[in-house]
Amino acid sequence: MSNAELKSSASSRSIPASGDFRCPACRARQPVQDACRRCQADLTMLAKIHRRIDYLINNPTSGNDAELAVLIASDRGTPE
Repeated sequence: MSNAELKSSASSRSIPASGDFRCPACRARQPVQDACRRCQADLTMLAKIHRRIDYLINNPTSGNDAELAVLIASDRGTPE
């Protein structure tokens, strides 16, 4: 899968933008950060995944396509 196809896949799967992230515990809308502003839930792992997806999408290099596909497929912890 090419990088362009992965970007399209990411947008079609509704990967939240930084300002459109929702806490999976309390559903508060907020930027991606390590702790929820409302309930203080630990969001460290979700934040790392989102930062890595952003990095892979914005810095295309060979070999990252498989990792990006896996991260996009596994990013289902924050439904809209």
